[in-house]
Amino acid sequence: RKVVIYTLTEAINLSLYSLFIDVAAGLEYSLIEYYQTFNSKNNHPPLQNIAGNKTHAQINEPKIDTLEIEEKVEEDRQYKIEDVSFNVPITIEKFEQDLSRSTYWDFPTINIPTEFSKYFGNHEEVACLTIIKNEKLQKEFSVKINRTALKNGTPRLYVSGNDGRWFQDWKHSNFNREGKIVFHIISFNKIFIILD
Repeated sequence: RKVVIYTLTEAINLSLYSLFIDVAAGLEYSLIEYYQTFNSKNNHPPLQNIAGNKTHAQINEPKIDTLEIEEKVEEDRQYKIEDVSFNVPITIEKFEQDLSRSTYWDFPTINIPTEFSKYFGNHEEVACLTIIKNEKLQKEFSVKINRTALKNGTPRLYVSGNDGRWFQDWKHSNFNREGKIVFHIISFNKIFIILD
């Protein structure tokens, strides 16, 4: 298959005051460089940042490659939040999703009924899906609203990527094919699954 790769090139040399703006990374590295210079001139402790910090290699610490790996592992870590207590909010409306339908059992899809469409924003706005079990927060997702998937323009929420795989695994371990999921609309663009 054809693969198209988009890149942002440094062709226009953007800056804001004296800070260089990288079109891909924004101001992050420029701010790091600014403050590492500022700290050095004013006898402040050196920054701990690795990426974008030109003086980091001068600090007597473990090899940079090792630190970068540790930093990457920390960023990619999936934190468990099952033990966080959660006050369940008041439900405005609720509806059921019949898992015997392939759309709901085989895919991480949530179709919002027409009468509740008003509680969700426009196409490609973001809604929040929260899963609560035994008053503990299991997971929270940011999900794009799709108003073009269904002919009547009602919202469809599709949990994508790793979140979608997690949602499918969770659904299959907590329900069976003949079951139903109850969704609670809490406020505008906010939807909950609440299990006892």
